[in-house]
Amino acid sequence: MPSDALLPIREIARLTGVNPVTLRAWERRYGLVVPQRTSKGHRLYSSDQVQRIQAIVAWLNRGVAVSQVLPLLDND
Repeated sequence: MPSDALLPIREIARLTGVNPVTLRAWERRYGLVVPQRTSKGHRLYSSDQVQRIQAIVAWLNRGVAVSQVLPLLDND
């Protein structure tokens, strides 16, 4: 994925294995990912955000609660 490419949520879900509903919840409830928006409000994600989502998944796979992930990401 080119570093300046922006992808819609369905592509991000396919790339990361994270359900779109889960991605929206991480944004809304926890502020873990903040995508850009189109003029119609559609979410667009950058390659940096893909890496962030992969880091979130890694923390969750280690047993960290989703509510505790944000401080860990900010320390990376």
